Amino acid sequence: MNDFGSKIYDAAKKAVKEVYDLEPAEGQLIIETPQDTKLGDYSTSIAMKLSRTLRRNPMEIAEPLTAKLAELRDGLDGIGQLRECESITVARPGFINFKLKQSALAAVINEVIAAGDDYGKNDSGKDKHMLLEWVSANPTGDLHCGHARNA
Repeated sequence: MNDFGSKIYDAAKKAVKEVYDLEPAEGQLIIETPQDTKLGDYSTSIAMKLSRTLRRNPMEIAEPLTAKLAELRDGLDGIGQLRECESITVARPGFINFKLKQSALAAVINEVIAAGDDYGKNDSGKDKHMLLEWVSANPTGDLHCGHARNA
């Protein structure tokens, strides 16, 4: 997850804790790119995932969460951890969408230029071994279930 996604994740986790006094279960809070990017740059379905626990409509859950996230964006708590967000909106059936400011998106370009060839490098696989195998079917023969099994 990139820097924006991490900030949104942390803020959403904090909002759920403050509004509903709950810690999201493992895998409940996921920040992703929405299918329709007109709605925003990032999205979460946490309201829908909490609807069973809270026994409420996802839209009723999403509205107070969105208000709390707007507070975090505007820095009313003194942090302003979502200051890169232009808007935080709710879409049916209960998605919370985050649209980033153009200036925040443009700042990433400057980071890429400044990092040069080192952009994207990390130590995420350091000291881990991987076995990579190449599977190839006979290009002149028929494919069979053994090829799929080997792959």
